[in-house]
Amino acid sequence: MRGRILRAQTSAPSSLEYFTYLPVSARADAPLLVAVHGYSRGAAEQAERFAPLCEAAGFALVAPHFDSERFPDYQRLGARRERADRALDALLAELRGAFGMLFGRVSLFGFSGGGQFVHRYAMAHPKRITSAAVAAPGWFTLPTREHAYPLGLRGARRRLGARMRAEAFSRVAFLVAVGEHDDDAASEHLRHSRELDALQGTTRLERALRWTHAMRCAASAAGCAPRIRFAEIPNAGHSFVECMDAGLGELVLEHAGAPRRLVRVAAKRLVALP
Repeated sequence: MRGRILRAQTSAPSSLEYFTYLPVSARADAPLLVAVHGYSRGAAEQAERFAPLCEAAGFALVAPHFDSERFPDYQRLGARRERADRALDALLAELRGAFGMLFGRVSLFGFSGGGQFVHRYAMAHPKRITSAAVAAPGWFTLPTREHAYPLGLRGARRRLGARMRAEAFSRVAFLVAVGEHDDDAASEHLRHSRELDALQGTTRLERALRWTHAMRCAASAAGCAPRIRFAEIPNAGHSFVECMDAGLGELVLEHAGAPRRLVRVAAKRLVALP
């Protein structure tokens, strides 16, 4: 079980497929990284790219697979269909029992559509995680009640049964990362509407910057010190492979609390926004 990527499935009724990796020397209280796939739903690729880093850092790893039939809108936590956030919670509960692990810290990572899932999960369930790394999502839930969920916070409690409050989710440590070349408004699968473009911008890079600023403002308004930082990944576009090759994985693990020796050149591109 240790030192190998395993493919498994949770028990009914959640029945969620996943890939997991447990380091050879993992302690019972090892931190856990949850890596969430994007639109292509490549959970195996997430596990393969993060497993060596998790071995070096002593992190357990799980990469859930939200299939398109049961979780067509997993990016929005499954507000219209089967709930992806509840399926993940059931998966983590089973892992604790199967591994006998306490998982001292739980950190989320998501790329593209996975980044949508991760930031919304963190906003809806901030007490369940320690940190969230949000990489190149197509669009965001804004931290205001001026717009209805999923564009904003209004009605989230009715849709999800969870309150999204700035004073709660501002305590989560967020990393927002986007490839420096992910600035194409015509990028595939990038959603556009007159309202969305006016509020968030027309490219993933612009939208990430605006959301980072909005989250900092929301935290300050709620009386919290902002815990969010932005990273521009060098020599990368909207590609999980390119971003990982440029050091995104090391940056994610460092953000989750791994030793800084894992961090490579990508860390030099961190931008501290005013």
